[in-house]
Amino acid sequence: ARYWHGYLLYLKPLLLLFSWQHVVWLELAVQIALMIWVLVTAIQKQNAGVAVVTLGSFLFMKPVLVLVSLTMSVCWILTLLAVEYRLHEKGQYPEFFLIVGILTSYFDFLTYPIVTLGIPLCCYFLLERDRLWNNIKRLTGFSVSWAIGYAGMWAAKWVIADLTLHTGTIKDAIWSIIGRTEAIGGRPRMNGGFYVIGLNLQEYPAYIGIAAGVLAAIAIGMLVMIIVTGKWKEIFAQLVPVVLTAAIPFVWIIAVQHHSALHARFTFRILSVAAAVAITFIVLNVKQAKKQQKSQKILKKAQ
Repeated sequence: ARYWHGYLLYLKPLLLLFSWQHVVWLELAVQIALMIWVLVTAIQKQNAGVAVVTLGSFLFMKPVLVLVSLTMSVCWILTLLAVEYRLHEKGQYPEFFLIVGILTSYFDFLTYPIVTLGIPLCCYFLLERDRLWNNIKRLTGFSVSWAIGYAGMWAAKWVIADLTLHTGTIKDAIWSIIGRTEAIGGRPRMNGGFYVIGLNLQEYPAYIGIAAGVLAAIAIGMLVMIIVTGKWKEIFAQLVPVVLTAAIPFVWIIAVQHHSALHARFTFRILSVAAAVAITFIVLNVKQAKKQQKSQKILKKAQ
């Protein structure tokens, strides 16, 4: 009664035709095809940065395990589809994030759902230019839309189950929410939140920690450079919502820290959103530098 188990919609018919191992290979092929699709579309649309952000963040999800796991691949597939749609279509963003939240709630088994919000947000702000306040409003509106879709879909399952089966599902769900969101080990909430963030970080192998350190060093170095040179003003409106997006996975872990502690072996993938933010920051700076070089060449020709 707590989950929609939407993955059974395609898994059961597939298991009538194929063995479990063959289904795993099929889903592996689907993921590879989707990643190639995103890469090719991004290059065709002259937005290669979107592919760099999306595929780069995938490296922080223990990608081999995602590729061969029917459970762990759901959020990644939804993220790829969301990014691909974003590359093709413009407009209807609140509705788009609402639908992504609904689909995540329906198909995912509460693994690392916030990735389907965080990575598409990074791609959106990488592509769209607007004033700072408008971007802040969009960040808030899109996040709320996703949350309404995600939480609303969950709640609908409880309400339907209670109305049709009279099993007290809503009461049970409320206690389940309290249990999953309570502070871990009797600690104060913030203290427990930082402890659980540490547990999730421990799931990464050493080489990923080194890669994350290098990525952070490059991002910080670029930040210092644009502040010193005064160029930050040119991308400030895009940078702020992107940096705020980095807080989303940490807020999620602190809010649902009991669940994030018990299942750190797969919830750690939420932190790939922070990696996506760092990569987006770097890509934005590179794009701005190229734009300035192009402008200077045009001025020289004009002179």
